[in-house]
Amino acid sequence: MHRAPGLLGVGVLFWGAMTGYLPYALVMASVLELPGVAPYRWELRDRDFERVCDLCAVLLAGVTLYQFDEHGFHAIFPILKAAPFVLFPLVLAQRFSTRDCVKFSALFLSVRRVVRRGRLEHVRSIDICYPFLAACLLAAGSGSVVPGVYLPALIVFAAWLAVRHRPPGSPHLPFVLAVLGAALFAWTSKTGMLEMRRGVEPLLLQLFQERLWDRRDPYRTQTAIGYIGRLKVSQRIVARVRPIGDTAAPPRLRESVYRAYSRQMWLAPGVKFSRVPAIGGGSVWKFGSALARDAPAVRISSSLRDGRGVLLLPNGTRQLEGLNVESLGRNGLGTVKVSEGPGLIEFTARFAGADTTVEEPGPEDLRVPKTEQALFRRLGTELGLQGTAPSAIVRKIRAFFADGFRYSLVGRSRAGLTPLETFLNETRAGHCEYFATATVLLLRAAGVPARYVSGYAVNEWSPLERAFVVRRRHAHSWASAYVGGAWRDVDTTPAVWFEDEASAEPWWTGTYDVMAWLRYRFDQWRYSDSDWGDAETLVGSAILLSGVLAWRLLRRTRRVSRRVGQTEGQASGSPQVSEFYAAVRLLEKDLGPREPGETWRRWFRRAGSEGRGGAALDGLLDDLVRLHYRLRFHPGAKLGEARRAVREAAARWAAKHYPGKL
Repeated sequence: MHRAPGLLGVGVLFWGAMTGYLPYALVMASVLELPGVAPYRWELRDRDFERVCDLCAVLLAGVTLYQFDEHGFHAIFPILKAAPFVLFPLVLAQRFSTRDCVKFSALFLSVRRVVRRGRLEHVRSIDICYPFLAACLLAAGSGSVVPGVYLPALIVFAAWLAVRHRPPGSPHLPFVLAVLGAALFAWTSKTGMLEMRRGVEPLLLQLFQERLWDRRDPYRTQTAIGYIGRLKVSQRIVARVRPIGDTAAPPRLRESVYRAYSRQMWLAPGVKFSRVPAIGGGSVWKFGSALARDAPAVRISSSLRDGRGVLLLPNGTRQLEGLNVESLGRNGLGTVKVSEGPGLIEFTARFAGADTTVEEPGPEDLRVPKTEQALFRRLGTELGLQGTAPSAIVRKIRAFFADGFRYSLVGRSRAGLTPLETFLNETRAGHCEYFATATVLLLRAAGVPARYVSGYAVNEWSPLERAFVVRRRHAHSWASAYVGGAWRDVDTTPAVWFEDEASAEPWWTGTYDVMAWLRYRFDQWRYSDSDWGDAETLVGSAILLSGVLAWRLLRRTRRVSRRVGQTEGQASGSPQVSEFYAAVRLLEKDLGPREPGETWRRWFRRAGSEGRGGAALDGLLDDLVRLHYRLRFHPGAKLGEARRAVREAAARWAAKHYPGKL
């Protein structure tokens, strides 16, 4: 495939201009275009290309680790933005070598292993310059796109490629359609690349979070202080809460509790889990002294991935009833986890509203990071918190955050200020992690022991399930303060946050809720005391048989082109004539008709395996097919020379097998 001179260089410059990497792009573009005028090349071996590919893999790993460390789960587009840097060594090696392509064995370790074991002799190759150009164009769209430039530039690049690779002698209409398609591609890329960060990136983040959420670390949590808030796009139901009797639903369910704050991360260092013994036949678990039978109680249903997970519990939970699990652990901060259990757990939680069963406050619960001490001491003085009773301190802090602060999923940090300084002194806007972290540190600065709590808010009532449903997007954070000899929830996030996020609820939520409820009812039956063992065997057998049937159908069914009955020349829409078709008409009498969608070579092989065609299916015919393809589809072929080569090859073949008939 013949590349247009200057195409790579212009693509690299475009990427550099759109992303702010123009100084680097100038050097890269100059080096990449140098082989066009340089008189020498290097004879690189397969092993050399493998080493270059290994280098690119190391670069990709380094860029990925750096971007994820810098941006967390929001590193998808920064990684894409740096993709040309990663691919540059490989495209440079191809440009300065005597080869025009790179073998797949260099790109993929799996292919490399197969080749070295002698199981694959002929390895296909790819011109790496075109993937590199595509990476440059995509990376340009992931940068700070200049309005009015990206779309025309993409149209120019797409049209440039269409002109360069237009088959010789092809009609004008397909070419015009190709250019229009290029413009459509450019328009969708321009709008799509900008919208991708608001559409695709949240989905990618959700994918990561959905895969990793059930493996949450009860010892630490990565907060979003200084970055965009958690993109709560998931409607997935993680728990169901049903109040028992006259009990009001708890406003929050605790998941994990943390005590040490450092570099936008809350930790629980040195806190170990202890095994909780079961009583009452193995389904009742107590924490501390028992509560009265008329104590508040709720029925909680949630799922466990692979039988493990952290329980969602109201603050002050003292007793769990009907929890059929093999092992239960609880740490000194009150986090409870299950090690062995079924896929669906349902239990009754009895709680007191404040927790006296966990570790009492220690020095760690009063510690404020050095980088934040001046800020919170000054703020505590302004609010008059020093020398005040703990309960009064909590009231003053609640009033402080209720006056002038607002909820926002986006938290920004101004240069020269810490994220919390920006939140408290500048924007006064942030998500729950800002409010929770600031509240904990402000309580500590005033002398009140406090901890950071992550969990979920309980606000959404489902008439379908007659229960409160807790979704992924209800994830929440708040403070826990030691007041009056017990740990009490202190939630200073404006209550409007729940309504703000509910207003963005997608249109398909109702359908999802019905399907989730049906799945929940199925899991209830599945993990109940019914004869599920027999049913599981039947369902498993049905799935296995269905899979075998589908495999046999796919194996026996051939995909047929929509242009059934057209010859290759007709399908192409080209007016030119190839003597190859005259040779095919001679063969049809001996081989029979070609099946719909069957290529020329596959037709010849099938006929030969069936004993038809004889000596006519020889090397001369293979050469004729190759030259015909070159005439029809090779963009760099000269029409006159290609036509003459086909005519001469057809004449040689016909003179040998069908004298005087062509």
